[in-house]
Amino acid sequence: RNPFDDMRTSTISAAAATDAEPSSPTGYALARLQMVGAMHRGDSAFALVQDPRGTVHRVGIGDGLGRGGGRVTGVTFDGLEVTETHRDEAGRWRHRVRRIAAGPARQSKGNVVEQERKDQANEELDQ
Repeated sequence: RNPFDDMRTSTISAAAATDAEPSSPTGYALARLQMVGAMHRGDSAFALVQDPRGTVHRVGIGDGLGRGGGRVTGVTFDGLEVTETHRDEAGRWRHRVRRIAAGPARQSKGNVVEQERKDQANEELDQ
């Protein structure tokens, strides 16, 4: 199968739907995901992300990733960048940029490097 083709929705059996582990990369904490490869085709870049079950998912710019509502904002052969938007204690919107490095996970905190960008409140995000 061509990895650049659109992924088709498949029917999930009732037994699979009740499994404790999610079937999508948006159901896992970023620290549990591992980037195992990258593909580039023209202007499009995709990362291959492996979940704890061993399933490899293809994700591209704008795709959701992780439980924190993150979106893929960058893909290179060295890793991928995920931006999560959340409210801080004062109610202001913040963007937290997390990077998942390519290759095996480090044991301490996995393969996720976290940075927080202090952005001003964004009225569009309030709506």
